[in-house]
Amino acid sequence: MMKSRWSKALLVALLCMTAPMAFADTVNMSISIGSPSLVQHSVYVSPYVGNITAINDVPQSATLAVICLDYRLTTSTGTPYVYNRTFDSGPQNYGAIQPATQVMYDLAARLGHRLLYTPNLSNLDRAGYSWAIWRVFDTTAYMRPSSSSLAIDSNIRNRAEEFLAWAGSQTWTPNFQVFTPIDRTNSQRMMTVSVPEGSAAGMLGICLFGLFGLVLTLRRRAEQQ
Repeated sequence: MMKSRWSKALLVALLCMTAPMAFADTVNMSISIGSPSLVQHSVYVSPYVGNITAINDVPQSATLAVICLDYRLTTSTGTPYVYNRTFDSGPQNYGAIQPATQVMYDLAARLGHRLLYTPNLSNLDRAGYSWAIWRVFDTTAYMRPSSSSLAIDSNIRNRAEEFLAWAGSQTWTPNFQVFTPIDRTNSQRMMTVSVPEGSAAGMLGICLFGLFGLVLTLRRRAEQQ
């Protein structure tokens, strides 16, 4: 009987640890330019609009704000792509882009949270957040894909570096989704951040509190036997 009870405690612990881990599905989605559109140094900056038409081959109709993660690749607006969608993580390698880590995705999610949820964001800040996110995954993001000249001016670059420093100083990470095209040769990873900052930490706290209560109850029952 005691073995069964402690097995339940172990199961709860495992659920707590795996709750934020990734699982995947497939999403059919096309990308369109956000409104108002903003071009900075010949490129559109985030956020864009993701137009979902199917999830796991089941027809759906939904739109969401998405952020581009890859500077050197391109996505054709209006073209339907099939993405692998993962939750709170992303692929470690993507085409010719440098290997990614969980830390990179967490940094991008913090930056993306501010990009999506800060009211009345200035054009300079919007460009700064976009380039900061690109910089997380590609150290050449301040340079044109086809040239060695700097693609952005010092104001945007300085703002991006400021935002990167801020993101690196934080310990919270909002919940996020990463959309990785199955055809990795001609499209970009996209991200959306769906939960306000602090919610993930709050859910982990609730889970740990529940686990503590269960373990305490089991100990008391064991002492009474």
